[in-house]
Amino acid sequence: MAPKLIKSMPKAVRRGVIVFISALALLTSGMIGAAAENYMRDANSDNKVAIRGCVVRFDQRDAAGKTVPRIYANNAHYCVGVTSVSVVDGDLQVLSNNDEPVMSLVVSSDETLTRYGISCGASGGLASTVIRCYDRTGAKVNADSPRMYGAGSNLWLTWFSWQDV
Repeated sequence: MAPKLIKSMPKAVRRGVIVFISALALLTSGMIGAAAENYMRDANSDNKVAIRGCVVRFDQRDAAGKTVPRIYANNAHYCVGVTSVSVVDGDLQVLSNNDEPVMSLVVSSDETLTRYGISCGASGGLASTVIRCYDRTGAKVNADSPRMYGAGSNLWLTWFSWQDV
């Protein structure tokens, strides 16, 4: 009876039923619960956490007048774990020498970009992080836009990654 009923269902409904039954079977067998627990850690002094951080400055322009973001590192501004920055499809792409799981990722606009009404958020965080910026109206501001340019326009980036080595 059940096989006939399942065969009479539309294909999309059949797939949904199969996925639901499979997930239910995994959950009741403990496989999903066990996998989820592997991503939880207790806070303690033995945790293997790596911190990456860097300042990206927007104080240079190319011949066409586009802003060219760059790593800003000197004796007062260290850059740890970031290998390069570039603009890809208007977004800031930050490459890193670390591809461990991310626990936290923070992008902070400095006072100059904040005054311009620009705030940014990140996606990813392993070896590649994509940062997208917006103005106060919610309109996207490309990382190479003249609106990002300024002698002190900075994004401060910080990652906390789990080192499971």
